[in-house]
Amino acid sequence: MPNARPVVGPFRADQIVALGADGEVWRASGPTGRVAIKIARGDKGPERLAREAEILEQHAHPHLTRLERKGRGFMVVEYVEGKSIEQWSLGRPLHEVVGVCLELVGAVMHLHQAGVIHGDLKPGNVMVDGWNHVKLLDAGNGSPHGERRGTPGFTAPEVLKGGASTMASDLYGLGAVIYASFAGRAPFDTADPAAVLHLPVSSIPVPMSAWRTDLPLRLERVVSALLNRDPARRPDLAAVARVLGGAWKDRVAKPVLGMARARMKLMSEVARASDGAGVVVVVHGPAGSGRRTLIHEALKAARLEGMEIHSKLDIARFKEAWAAGSRPVAFARASSKEARRLGRVVLAGSQGALLLLYSPRPSSSLAKAVQLTPDTFDSDDATRLGRWLGVANMGEVAKARTATRGHPRTVWIALEHLATRHLDERAPFALPPASHRVLEALEQHNGVLPLDRLARLADVRLTALPDATAPLEASGRISVDPSGWIVRLVDLDEP
Repeated sequence: MPNARPVVGPFRADQIVALGADGEVWRASGPTGRVAIKIARGDKGPERLAREAEILEQHAHPHLTRLERKGRGFMVVEYVEGKSIEQWSLGRPLHEVVGVCLELVGAVMHLHQAGVIHGDLKPGNVMVDGWNHVKLLDAGNGSPHGERRGTPGFTAPEVLKGGASTMASDLYGLGAVIYASFAGRAPFDTADPAAVLHLPVSSIPVPMSAWRTDLPLRLERVVSALLNRDPARRPDLAAVARVLGGAWKDRVAKPVLGMARARMKLMSEVARASDGAGVVVVVHGPAGSGRRTLIHEALKAARLEGMEIHSKLDIARFKEAWAAGSRPVAFARASSKEARRLGRVVLAGSQGALLLLYSPRPSSSLAKAVQLTPDTFDSDDATRLGRWLGVANMGEVAKARTATRGHPRTVWIALEHLATRHLDERAPFALPPASHRVLEALEQHNGVLPLDRLARLADVRLTALPDATAPLEASGRISVDPSGWIVRLVDLDEP
């Protein structure tokens, strides 16, 4: 139970607002107006409170709470009227959320420059006041090296595994808070307490654009990097500040819509391969179902994990990578004999590797492979995509989803057609620029090209080529040989 209402000089408490093992916080009033009185509790409380008071006194900052008075076992700080950053951000326009996140980065950078580790970055410790400015709370809890702190859902994987809080673990917490501010949910949003502790260690969060469709591309990338499971791969705060500061000039990230179940499973398999397992995933479904979209996302996640992307199926090169301590990744059609051979090598090995295969149906020849099929778009997925593309008539969006059986890639193509039909009534569907470059390259080279040469001619990264070819394959404009490495232009005028 909390103590009786405390009185500290002219400050008189009227309501308790927080209670924990190390202390309690009271709202109070005094000659300077509303304040908060913090009272130490427990064995560690007095030491932590004294440390917080010292830090606030020596390292004042506009986005840290202001110290009014300190004493033995207590301190008085300004009382912040407002909401947590996650609550405040709901429904806010992008530029306002970017602005408060930039202030938060500045506060954390100020602490780190002073050698202070916050240790418990979470939305509840980041308040936005009535003037829409950030106040970072509990800064003085700044953990000394060797101490382990944090809140489930916002704690770095290395701390969950028993490590101490560090400046790198603060970067993870910062990324999780920014993620929650834009996405409206934590990176691993689950009510299962065991999963909250397990998933940050064993999986990779889906990109923020799965929940919000107006995010700048570099912003999404830098937040994903902050949430990297490897502390050494997280960007520094100066780089994060530059990305936030330039967010207005950046192009919008392509939204990651639908397929939530398949995407989360695939991210777990990427993490498992990165951790040293030999993993083969067969993503199966009809053309246009989103198979290669998922594979492309898995390749991006693998790159963030520091895995080595291989553009060709080559067992010898995989073995060379293993000998060098790398974790190789490749993708191909499941019908390729070379892919099946490599799949058996990966599954039989004892080192980290990831082989991603796509197929119309599950693979019976790779019994130990993970068999995964994309989820179809539900009405909410289609509506969000339609709004992002600028389709005015939601009735037409519903009809398009039904006509395409909810297959993500074909829904996308149909809605792009609806969005651009008023510009050119003759257009069969709208294509992204990379897809147009793929068509042009094929037309200029007799309609047949190997995958690697096509990528060079179309100026598309090989790992991004599936996203450019998927709408063409789904609409029947191109075909891919069973080997997975030869692309052919289909003559649409043939009977």
